[in-house]
Amino acid sequence: MAAHLSLVELSPTGSSTKLPVHISRPSVATPEAAVIVCHHAVGIYQDEFLKKYCDNLASLGFLVALPDFYHRAWAACPPRVAETRGAGLNQKEIPVPKLIFGLTDEGMVADVAAVVEHIETVEKVAAIGIHGFCLGGRLSWLAACALPDKIRALSMCHGGNIFVAMEGRSLLSVLRIAVGQLAGSWLQRWIPRGIMVAAPTPYDMRGRMKCAVIGHFGALDANPSPADADTLKAGLEEAGVTDVSFFVYEGATHAFCSGESENYQKAGSDLAWQRTASFFLQKLLHGNATATVPPAVGKSSTSGSACGSGCAEIAATAGPGGSSKR
Repeated sequence: MAAHLSLVELSPTGSSTKLPVHISRPSVATPEAAVIVCHHAVGIYQDEFLKKYCDNLASLGFLVALPDFYHRAWAACPPRVAETRGAGLNQKEIPVPKLIFGLTDEGMVADVAAVVEHIETVEKVAAIGIHGFCLGGRLSWLAACALPDKIRALSMCHGGNIFVAMEGRSLLSVLRIAVGQLAGSWLQRWIPRGIMVAAPTPYDMRGRMKCAVIGHFGALDANPSPADADTLKAGLEEAGVTDVSFFVYEGATHAFCSGESENYQKAGSDLAWQRTASFFLQKLLHGNATATVPPAVGKSSTSGSACGSGCAEIAATAGPGGSSKR
């Protein structure tokens, strides 16, 4: 059984706000490995799915950290959202586009680096993996590239916009993300980089990655699409990352692994969980034969738009031709 140490507060480099981190601890006194779980579009407070997912991982012997990567952005939200950070709210009440466009790659990497430092220096755990859903899947890839000597295993579920740099509220950044949600990520790659964000994308950084990778993609998803999965896998292998396993799930669309999403698909989510758990056990705990993988968390009673409809909201916010409505 995992025990909670809720909301440890860290101080990432360059941040004026504290980074809250929810910790799920395993029953073993001295865990040998840790997993950082990166949230999707609605954050970590709106529903219990992510915390239960972390508890599942902790039951396998991992120390599990669930950071709030929106910590810089909540203050700009309406008062009720800023005060609750989404806890107890309907998903449609959470201004997902405002939160996402308040993020930058530089800030998120600094956040992950702060969590890694906490795990290494305070928790005394050296073997670290990272896992994410949607937005968090993209961040997991980014962190594995930015911190290649720290991240030993990467898992991502429907991580979109890997071909896009996130630079906050820049209109060009908004437009590029919106194009991916409206037409699929294939069109993002045809937009000339010179007129868009000049910063490197997570895909551009793939040559720095050193860890093993597992990815889960919906056959009906447009961003990331099955074709994206092929491109990402080929790009990694060309860069020398050969321990790569990608899976495409029939009948599944975006956010199919997320229990609080209206796009949740039990068959695909259950299988992705079993594969992810086995992956981390093999890569971080040397295939611990004594671990019994628990059932997947399953569908939440408060399911809603999550990152499925949330991504559509991002496109709508950008408006026709990328004109921001904010």
